[in-house]
Amino acid sequence: MEYKVLSQTNETQFETLVTNYINNGWTLAGGVETQVNPGNGDLVYFQAVTKS
Repeated sequence: MEYKVLSQTNETQFETLVTNYINNGWTLAGGVETQVNPGNGDLVYFQAVTKS
């Protein structure tokens, strides 16, 4: 099983990235999108995905 953590600072690009992985046979790991503010004012979006 493969496992990746996807990340992006732009929400639209993040959603496109996750959608592309889903369309290529990956599934959401836990189905949770996490947002982290690293202190410089930018949000960073993370999503774990898996593929058998």
